[in-house]
Amino acid sequence: MQGINRKYIPIVVLGAVIILVLSTQFHLFADDWGTGLNIDTDTQYYEHKGFYNQKGKLYMYTNTNIEQLDSDRYIVAWQPGQYSVKINCEGHLKTRNYYYGPPATAPDFLVGQYAWVVQYEDTSGHLITIADGTKNWYDTNYIHITAGQIQGNLANIIYQRFPYIYNNINPFGDDTWANLPAGPLNGVPGWTDWGDTAIPQITFQIKGQHVGAIRIYCILEIAEINGIQGINAKWMPSTNLVTEDWAYLPSGDGEIRVLGTGNIGTEGTETTPETGKVYTKYVFEEGSTVHFEVDAMFSGTSLEPDQDGYNYGWELRIYKPGVNGPVFRKAIPDDVRNFPVEYTIPEGSFVPGGNNEWKVELWNTLFMQKETRLFVVDKLEKTPGPTTVQTDKKNYIEGEEVTITMTAYANPNGTGEISRFKVWAKYDSEDSTDYAMETRYVTATHVSGLLYRATTSFVLDKGDKYVYIMATAMDRDNRHGDVGTKQIFSEEVVGNYKITIIVSETDGTRIEGAKVQLGKQIAYTNSNGEAVIWSQHGQYALTVSKLGYNTYYGTVIVNADKTVEVTLSRSWLPSGFNWAFILIIVAIALTGVYMGVSYYQKKYRHRH
Repeated sequence: MQGINRKYIPIVVLGAVIILVLSTQFHLFADDWGTGLNIDTDTQYYEHKGFYNQKGKLYMYTNTNIEQLDSDRYIVAWQPGQYSVKINCEGHLKTRNYYYGPPATAPDFLVGQYAWVVQYEDTSGHLITIADGTKNWYDTNYIHITAGQIQGNLANIIYQRFPYIYNNINPFGDDTWANLPAGPLNGVPGWTDWGDTAIPQITFQIKGQHVGAIRIYCILEIAEINGIQGINAKWMPSTNLVTEDWAYLPSGDGEIRVLGTGNIGTEGTETTPETGKVYTKYVFEEGSTVHFEVDAMFSGTSLEPDQDGYNYGWELRIYKPGVNGPVFRKAIPDDVRNFPVEYTIPEGSFVPGGNNEWKVELWNTLFMQKETRLFVVDKLEKTPGPTTVQTDKKNYIEGEEVTITMTAYANPNGTGEISRFKVWAKYDSEDSTDYAMETRYVTATHVSGLLYRATTSFVLDKGDKYVYIMATAMDRDNRHGDVGTKQIFSEEVVGNYKITIIVSETDGTRIEGAKVQLGKQIAYTNSNGEAVIWSQHGQYALTVSKLGYNTYYGTVIVNADKTVEVTLSRSWLPSGFNWAFILIIVAIALTGVYMGVSYYQKKYRHRH
């Protein structure tokens, strides 16, 4: 290598390697919009030269002055099943032909139908065909065609049948062809002048959040003559790639979080209707500042203000109940995490007796999707006191009814009364979306002074789970007190049928503490002489026993909920007394007596 000192060669090579690595890992030379891919978003142009009669002569080329895609980047929906911004794609060709003449009625070159093909490349580089015009098919899980066709005839051209074309069949399955429109070059028969030929536009949307890139290209059927027309000539059909373009599909994910900073309470959890995310619904006092955090990926458009001064793309909006339109709007940049936004609730915002549930939404105005979250406005010094939640038991069996008692003190600075309690219950945790009891409102009853109470009940439909019951007191102005919580446990039943066994003496007196065994399950009677066993369908042996009573043996056919009554008679022997053991003891005793008598008799005879 002349001109370069050999000792610098390793340094140059190392530097080139470092630049290459950095360019691929950190995309120094091009923005990949967070996809990790490296594609060329410029339209690729193609041409077609003759293979037969006019070998090497240019028949057709892509118009290089027009971009195939109307943008170099697009984004998908961030919500399941929703659609991206509309993507427009079109192709423009420059064409000419050779005609035998005069008259110029015998062309050398024919065109058939066009076909658009769309492919999706995921972040691992795997390429998936999602629309194939050659088969007139597309995958509705990935793409939604809004206008145009993925296969069809070129615009403003008359198609007809040419029976002398090879096999009379187009590669796409049709058998019609067309001459390219163009006039004689300078009025002389032979090559025509260049003319414009448009490929009809197609408009589509990407469905769902597919991150990566799309490739879209157009294939055109063509046919050339091989030989002099009329003298054993053959038309040779084929397909030709005429235009191609790529675009990035960056993530369009967005999320808004209402932070609990400065809140005066909570109203449990809610789920965003659009994205299904669980969040805490906080309560803020009027005059306080609500803090938000926003995550936003790419919106697919620049943040240029409109005529009203607002930006298209990401936008945070706050809505007050009863007011048309948002009371607050804030443009959000692309590709941000934990972007802070603050909003101060004006004094006097709380509406006594009205709806005080405010809505905050993160919008992507480009493809009209949003995520909604709620917070509540209140006035602290007038809210009712915290709610105490009590239940009739701590542990329950699946299928049992739970009775809830709620109490709270009214605030004398507010309305001085409590009109109702808001109560709900969830399995597993307070933040769960699995409701044991949907939210209900229970009318409050005045007890004495400022104390109010309400009672309600619900049935547990699941077992082997913790249940969290939450309630808050509300005055007639809809002010909420602090939420009270009670945790209980729901035990899982063994079977589907409830078998109640009632054990009594012969005079009808109920027996407490009797052991009841149904199959392999064991229970003991309560103070009312009742034992409950949950069992599956089938036939089972039933045994009931207690010390001082004769044991009961029977059979129960389980095919529905039923009650079985058992009577135990008193016994002078303990229940379960082992007669075999007694017989063995008696036999041993008799044997001992016999041996003793025999020994005594022998000894006595010897003396006499």
